[in-house]
Amino acid sequence: MRRPVLVTLISFLLIVTGVVQVLFGVVFVANRNDQDFLQNAGVDSSELTNLGIFLVIVGALSVLLAFSLLRGSRVARAFVALVMLCQIAGGTYTLTALDSGHRASGLSAILGGVIVLSFLFGTQKARAFFA
Repeated sequence: MRRPVLVTLISFLLIVTGVVQVLFGVVFVANRNDQDFLQNAGVDSSELTNLGIFLVIVGALSVLLAFSLLRGSRVARAFVALVMLCQIAGGTYTLTALDSGHRASGLSAILGGVIVLSFLFGTQKARAFFA
């Protein structure tokens, strides 16, 4: 069974996102003792270090999930679905609990999550690929 184009697209976006997260994480850890950087970011060294490490881990997991999706892993598809459901929940919270300045962000999160879920579960080709 050939991999659907939409699964390839999602995987590509996950790879790009993961690489960017890793790069930001490395930059944060590298600048954890730069007082100007810390002051501009409004955090202390330990917070920046923790955030940097978190971003490296999440980014690496995103890349791993992307390559697993490309191979047709149902486990990877389930993890991506779980992340998208959390994204939809966060977007819903943003829409309902925060001020109107955050509505576009919340709506974008919901829309993005729904689109990814529909690409992974809503097409006959995707269901056949992950079967």
